[in-house]
Amino acid sequence: MLTKDTLDRIIELGQAPEIEVHGKTYTSRSLNVVREPLPSALVFHSLAGFADYVESGFDVAEKGSVAIQVLDESKVGLLGKLRETRDREVLAIVELLGDEFPFGVWGQHEETMIALQTRIVPTDNRAALLKILGSVTAEEVATKDDDGITQRVTAKAGVALVEKVDLPNPVLLRPYRTFREVDQPESPFVLRVRRGRGSGPEIALFESDGGAWRIDAISNVAEYLRDHTTGVPVFA
Repeated sequence: MLTKDTLDRIIELGQAPEIEVHGKTYTSRSLNVVREPLPSALVFHSLAGFADYVESGFDVAEKGSVAIQVLDESKVGLLGKLRETRDREVLAIVELLGDEFPFGVWGQHEETMIALQTRIVPTDNRAALLKILGSVTAEEVATKDDDGITQRVTAKAGVALVEKVDLPNPVLLRPYRTFREVDQPESPFVLRVRRGRGSGPEIALFESDGGAWRIDAISNVAEYLRDHTTGVPVFA
């Protein structure tokens, strides 16, 4: 049974800022700096709008007190310097909007043709690919002439003529994968066609550069921001 003296000693130890046990000093209290709440970051969806905000000096009187960081190909932040509390304020961010081409996914012929025209930058390679795929039907997908690299399908040429054509592999395309204000990086894709379960063939494009395009995209975004802002360092 605890006595009054024991309880008093426990209370005394609990209230003491420091306690010595076996020659070592311990503390039962910790002090933390009261942090001021940080405001919510402004959100932009275009590099142009973000650059206009930075240049306006609306929230920042001295540009040397902030920096721009390109986090990846689809996100950029305007950051303040480290505070005494070892955190930093995020004043604004830019987030990419829009749907990307569904790479690595087998899609129906019509859906893929639409996606190629709406989510890929127009180039000669895209035009050639659309021409070839536009003439392929489910009955004409030939897997017997397939060495894993070049796939041969039967495509209709005109009304009466039927000829064999080779699908290009890899095919170089420039999908919309970063902000529209900058050049979209070109990268290689593996193109495959197979007989679909329903009506029409199925088509898929597989990325084959190991994600190297992201480095180019980040570099393009950083270059754009350096050209359109002054006095603010840009890190990528």
